[in-house]
Amino acid sequence: MANADVRPDNITYSTLISCANRCNYQDAAMAWFDRMHEAGCVPDVVTYSTMIDVYGKMGKYDEAIALYERVKQAGWKPDKVTYGTMVRLFGRAGYIRAAVSIFEEMKGSGVQPDAIVYNIMIACLGRAGRMGHALKVFEEMEREGVKPNAVTLSTVMETYSRCGNVMEGLEVFQRLRQGVACDVIVYNAVLKMCREAGLASEAEQYLREMTESGHQPNDWTYRNMISVYAKKGMAVEAHRTFSQMVEAGYQIDVMAYTSLLQAYGNAKEYNKVQEILDEMTSVNCAPDERLCCVILNLLDSCDTDEELGILRSCLRMCSSTMDTIVGQIFEENLVLRELRGELQSLLSDITEEAHKPICNSLMQLSWHKGDRNHSFQLLSLFRVLGVYTGLQTKSPTMWSLHLRSLSTGAAHCALLSWLSSVRYAIKEGQELPGRIIIETGVGNQLNADEFRLIVVISSLLKECSSPFKECADRKDWLEASGVDVTQWLESTSLDLPTVNTN
Repeated sequence: MANADVRPDNITYSTLISCANRCNYQDAAMAWFDRMHEAGCVPDVVTYSTMIDVYGKMGKYDEAIALYERVKQAGWKPDKVTYGTMVRLFGRAGYIRAAVSIFEEMKGSGVQPDAIVYNIMIACLGRAGRMGHALKVFEEMEREGVKPNAVTLSTVMETYSRCGNVMEGLEVFQRLRQGVACDVIVYNAVLKMCREAGLASEAEQYLREMTESGHQPNDWTYRNMISVYAKKGMAVEAHRTFSQMVEAGYQIDVMAYTSLLQAYGNAKEYNKVQEILDEMTSVNCAPDERLCCVILNLLDSCDTDEELGILRSCLRMCSSTMDTIVGQIFEENLVLRELRGELQSLLSDITEEAHKPICNSLMQLSWHKGDRNHSFQLLSLFRVLGVYTGLQTKSPTMWSLHLRSLSTGAAHCALLSWLSSVRYAIKEGQELPGRIIIETGVGNQLNADEFRLIVVISSLLKECSSPFKECADRKDWLEASGVDVTQWLESTSLDLPTVNTN
């Protein structure tokens, strides 16, 4: 074009910018955008939408927002693509309120979101942990008659999985799958839900459907199926799938080994657990925190001293520090100073995201196998070390206990500790606020919590004749009035730990 003395126009520049962005050459896209301005070409809606996406991919969120606001003030009306880009951009940046605001602005301006925009909005809310809001957006999508696609199915299945409503999610899948060409990603999302619900036969059925429709399993398909069998203790089936994964040429990593190890552990074939761990080390596959959690949970479920010895040996192979901590938990007298030092060493050696899962497993083991007085001391220590933050909150109108993401052992211990502090406050003459809330969320502790945590905690409180009932508008809340809780704690003989007032 240059040799022929043909000047590029805005279509030429927009095409070059779009191509550079699609090829992930964002710097080149910015350079072409600058040249477009220098040439006096006026960007159109496609160019602006693309550049907003370019800034977003580069993490330049302020520039993207500034460009969006500037062109809007100039009278430009965003289209469906631009709105979707802005929702995705705010979602990536973690600005969920802004993403929701743009989504509502889009509808208010008369631009109807399509499946792509709805998918982006659902995914953003799901990643932010706002599962209820994400599912409401999905319900709105259905009401508006927007036809779901394969991305919708996989996104919605992931959302149901994260909020613990696996069975409801599978029902939605059965209803929506008609007319949607399901791909491997969708089937893997469904297999993941089957894994979390322990639905082995259903997972096998979906796997057959997937292969019969012409889709070959990928590495995540094999991983999900091994995990399904692992949760049910179906060691033979898990090992067969593990071998199929090897034969298919996929790389076997610590995640696959962990699931296979868990399968034999849940089948109580602890010698095979040792063999798998030996095989891992022989191929230089290093154990990680998740594998340590699995072994800790197997320790919680073993029955004999011999089994305990085998699993302690496995734990030492993975982490000598963790084995030392377990040994201290089982001792008659807990030396907090020594335990604190070991825990600090352990937490400094593992990733921050693994802190709570590891501590959940240690609390589970302590609560079920050790001295429960040690468990209360352990809980207090974890709070001091910053693992269990925000367990208790207070406002003038509401006191709350937040058990979400705890194992059942940790939640049980935290509940009794909290009730003890509430009873102490009453004895000290404090008047409780109008609402007393226990937030449970969903218990996903691997190999331990088969039920929603609210079921476990509700049963415990019912046995204690407590006034707590399920909240009408929040299914994961238990609620009682301050007056009822005061009367109950003043009259009950419930054995609670001593409150440390120092």
